[in-house]
Amino acid sequence: MSAVPITTPPVPNDPGAFISLQGVGKHYGEGDATVDAIGSVTLDIRQGEFVSIVGPSGCGKSSLLQIVAGLLAGSRGTVHIAGRPVTEPPASLVYLFQQYSRSLFPWMTARENVRFAFEHHGRLDRKASDERCEKYLSMVGLRDNINRYPWEMSGGMQQRLAIARALAAEPKVLLLDEPFSAVDALTRMELHDLMLRLWKMTGLTILLVTHDVDEAVFLSDRIALLSPRPTQIAAVYTNHLPRPRHQVSTREEPEFLALRNQLLRRLLGAPAES
Repeated sequence: MSAVPITTPPVPNDPGAFISLQGVGKHYGEGDATVDAIGSVTLDIRQGEFVSIVGPSGCGKSSLLQIVAGLLAGSRGTVHIAGRPVTEPPASLVYLFQQYSRSLFPWMTARENVRFAFEHHGRLDRKASDERCEKYLSMVGLRDNINRYPWEMSGGMQQRLAIARALAAEPKVLLLDEPFSAVDALTRMELHDLMLRLWKMTGLTILLVTHDVDEAVFLSDRIALLSPRPTQIAAVYTNHLPRPRHQVSTREEPEFLALRNQLLRRLLGAPAES
């Protein structure tokens, strides 16, 4: 198999970066009890890119994503989005959590859940509001379920609803924290296809944290591999698989298998193939 191009360490201060992490770190505790969870992470993401972050368990993937989102303060370093420092959750960003069922309001219908994403941004009349809800529910295939409650839906449908609500806020950046891990394998593949269609349709910049290497390879333009604690970027892999991607044929491509195997070897600490 041919070698997969990588950048290691990542090149900082990319002038075309839309999201820029420079020396981001996080520690907990003080003095002798200090735990250096995230050592120093530098990563630049261009507008419209789909980038995934993978790494060993406990390396701080979700904490890093929360720092990017402004939900957790870093101990050092900076995060900029569109040239502006992140000191609180930016209005242009939506964070989609792993536990999608907890992010939905069970007492609200699908329409009401989606409306919640934008009703506080500025008042729309009822007709415009309904049209916006219907637009995003249609985009995720839930137009016929507009008056159903989350508890009346399957897990995959609930995740589609959570995605519709995220998109209804019309963000520029979407942060995904293992959002497909709680559904079965076939539903996960359907959600992968949906996410790629929506990404192409909207031009979003997407940063995904996942423990699933196959998922990262299937979805991403680039994949950032994190080291064990104290966390750093161990390597950034460029994914040259052509788009559009297909659940069966793409996974059979030599390039898919080569990148998947390189990532797994690094994560498992296995020796590289000669």
